[in-house]
Amino acid sequence: MAILARVLCKAIGVHARTAVDWARGLLLFVATLASTAVLAAPFAYVPRPYNDDLAIIDVATNQVVKFLPVGDFPQGVAISPTGDFIYIMNFSGHSISVVSGATHTVVATIELEGMPSSGAVSPDGKKLYVTQWHKTYPLLVIDTVTRKVVASYAGETTGSGVAVSPDGAFVYYASETHRRLSKIDTQTLKLVAKAVTGELPEGVTVTPDGNQVYVATWEGKGATLFDNVTNTAQQITTGQFPWSPAASPDGSAVWVANALDNTISIISTATHKVVQTIPTGKKPMSVAFTPDGKFAYVVNEDDHSVQAIKVASLLTVATVPIGANGFAFGRFIIQGKPHGPIYIETVSPLKRAPDLNAMTAGSAVDLRFSLGGDQGLGVLAAGSPTSEQIVCPTAIPMGTPDLPRSTATPGRLRYDAQTGVYAYAWATDPSWSRTCRRLALELTDGTRQELLMQFR
Repeated sequence: MAILARVLCKAIGVHARTAVDWARGLLLFVATLASTAVLAAPFAYVPRPYNDDLAIIDVATNQVVKFLPVGDFPQGVAISPTGDFIYIMNFSGHSISVVSGATHTVVATIELEGMPSSGAVSPDGKKLYVTQWHKTYPLLVIDTVTRKVVASYAGETTGSGVAVSPDGAFVYYASETHRRLSKIDTQTLKLVAKAVTGELPEGVTVTPDGNQVYVATWEGKGATLFDNVTNTAQQITTGQFPWSPAASPDGSAVWVANALDNTISIISTATHKVVQTIPTGKKPMSVAFTPDGKFAYVVNEDDHSVQAIKVASLLTVATVPIGANGFAFGRFIIQGKPHGPIYIETVSPLKRAPDLNAMTAGSAVDLRFSLGGDQGLGVLAAGSPTSEQIVCPTAIPMGTPDLPRSTATPGRLRYDAQTGVYAYAWATDPSWSRTCRRLALELTDGTRQELLMQFR
C-alpha cells in the first residue's frame, strides 16, 4: 500500500514508489474601526519524511528559513485559517506535531493510537480532522484548543486524504484500500453520501464554492470528481500515479501532480477536462497555491526540491532545494493574510445605521458584506453576529421593501469568489414582530459594524 511502502522503504534506506444582481449595489459605507495588525507573508511547510523534519520556506524569497525536527516519518500538513498553527501528521510516530506559525517551533505533540496520514482544519479553526490508519476509526476530530480527540468516526479504514467544505458543514475523507470517498456531516458525524473512486485514492481537495470534490487516484491514473450537489461521481484521466490534488483559489482549476510522468495535469472545473499538462521536476508528489493564486508550488520528491510556477504563464520561476526527499500531503502553504487594515463594507440592499432595514420576523436574510477580498471563512468573532432589542427610532416608511429572504442554511458564512462578497444567513424569531433590534457584526480582530433591523 502506498503509505506503508514509503515507511518500509525508509527503514531499508531506499525511495518509495520508484516503480449578478446582489453585486450591482454600490458600497454604502466603510466602518471606521479597522484591524491594526500587519501580518507576515505566507510560508510553505514541506515535511521531509526520511529526515523526520520540516522544511520551512518563505515564499516571498523562495528560501528555506529553517529545518524543524518533528516526529517520525512526517507527511500530512494542515494549517489553521489564521496561520497561527501548523499541524504535521507523523505517520510512523503515531502523533501530530503542533507548530507555532509565529515562532516556527513545536509547541505541542498530540499522541494517537493510529497512524495519521492527513489533516484539515475547519474554517473557524476550532476543529482538526485527521485521517489515520486504524482498525476501527479512520477519521478523528480534534479540538484545537484542548488538543484532545473529541470524536471519532467508525468507517472504512486506511484513511488517505481529508478536506473540509468551505462552510464547514461537511468533511470528506478517502479510504485507500476501500476505494471510497465518504461525505460526513460535521455536526452529527454521520455519513451523508459515499462514492467509488479510482484505485488507491490519495488526497482530497474541495473547490472554493464547495460544489466539487476531487480525489487523486494513484493507481487509477486520474482523479475522481464528486459532485457535492448531486452526490454523484465521475472519473477524469490525468497521468500516471497522481497524488494530492489542489484547487486554485479562484475555483477555476484543479491541479494534479502525476508522479511517474513528471507532470502536472490542470483540470478545468467548468468542463471537467484536462486543459493543460505542464512539466515538473522528478516525481512531483504535492501541489499548493499561494493565497492570491498567482503561484503554485510543487514538491518534487526525487529532485529534493520545491518548484515555484507562475500560474499566469505556467513557467517555473524558482526552484528551492530542500536537501532531501520532500512529501507534503495536503495544503502546505499557509493561508494568506492581508497587510494593513481590514474594513467591513456592506453591500446593497443592506443599509448601515442609522437607516433601518425592514424584514419579516421569523424569516432569514443574508447579511452581505465585503472585506476587500477573500480573508477565509474564520473571520467572524465567536458568537457573532449578535442582536439586542431596542426602541424603534422611527416608523418604516410606507412602501419600504423587505430585505430578500435567504434560502441558505442559517448560521453559516459563505464567500463568493466572483463578487468578493461574504454572506451570513441570519435567522430571526417570529416573536420579534413589531419590534426593532440592533445587530452587531464583529470580526476576530475586533472590527465591528452595527445594523438596525425593524420587523413587520
